[in-house]
Amino acid sequence: MYKLWNQSVDIEIPQEIFPDENWLQEKDILFNNPRHDFFESCYERKRLHYRINLPPVGTPIRAIVVWQHGIHGQSGFGMRCADGRFTDLAKRVRMMNAKGYAIYAHDQLGHGFSEGERFYIPNWTINRDDLVRFVRLVADKHAEGTPIFLSGDSYGGCLAFHATHVLYEGKQKDLLGCALNCPAIEGDLPALPVLWFLRYILAPLFATRTPFFMPHPITNERIWKEVEPRDYYSNPKNIRGLSKSGSPFCLGTAVGLVSAMEVAQEIIPSFRAPFHINHGSNDHGVPLSGSQRLLNFSKTKRVDKELNVVVDGYHGLFSQLDADETMKHEIEWIEKMIIKNKR
Repeated sequence: MYKLWNQSVDIEIPQEIFPDENWLQEKDILFNNPRHDFFESCYERKRLHYRINLPPVGTPIRAIVVWQHGIHGQSGFGMRCADGRFTDLAKRVRMMNAKGYAIYAHDQLGHGFSEGERFYIPNWTINRDDLVRFVRLVADKHAEGTPIFLSGDSYGGCLAFHATHVLYEGKQKDLLGCALNCPAIEGDLPALPVLWFLRYILAPLFATRTPFFMPHPITNERIWKEVEPRDYYSNPKNIRGLSKSGSPFCLGTAVGLVSAMEVAQEIIPSFRAPFHINHGSNDHGVPLSGSQRLLNFSKTKRVDKELNVVVDGYHGLFSQLDADETMKHEIEWIEKMIIKNKR
């Protein structure tokens, strides 16, 4: 049990590697001094941590962006490079706060500073339902009429897609769409007999185990194009048990990801919400074909959907040297949606 931001939370990270007060203060500076809070998961009433980054005092809130990290990630994902540039969420909060957007980001069950068995997905629908609950909580904190957008990377992009579908069809007030980055909609899956054996024989018996034969779905070399971020995120001293990027999934989590992608492909023909996608042409972890399928076969009006293919982009788009341009694509689409819905 740890005391964090005036709350007691049960986090399965050994005390010898858990972040100390100095580390937490340094990370708050890195992420532009967010506020921290917790909300209740739909799974066993677990406490889920989230960050709030509001625009500068006196700046009107023009939109709300709820961002979701991927499997083995966390909301506090980012660094500052030797040349002074920021990556990932540290970049996102600065660029988006400057536009008047409020940024909310929570740690999924078992990730970051949230409770739950570490990096285990009991069922992917829990993650989706937690995100839906979080969006509704966030919406209630702001004035009616404030535009809301969901955003997410990798599996977080898949969850943002699912949650947007649920909320859009449920007539969630002020939801204008989702901005997805390398969303996990399709994957490189094993042969059907192998997949059947993993899903119906091994996973039910050993859901939290990671067998020796589990592949590295996205190794560090396949995630990060630039050496400096790759070295930083690969160093356990910088991660402190809060994330686990570049490592094989346990059986239950792997099956959860596959199920989420399968259902996403079933939903695409009925998906109507506006969306924007950034996806790297050299994404070795999540195939570009899933984003192309969403663009080509969803019911979303053509004028309301965009796919920005980042040439030679890897999976970790917002750690690359061209990350500012990639982020600008997302922001320009959000601006277009805000303007369109003011008419």
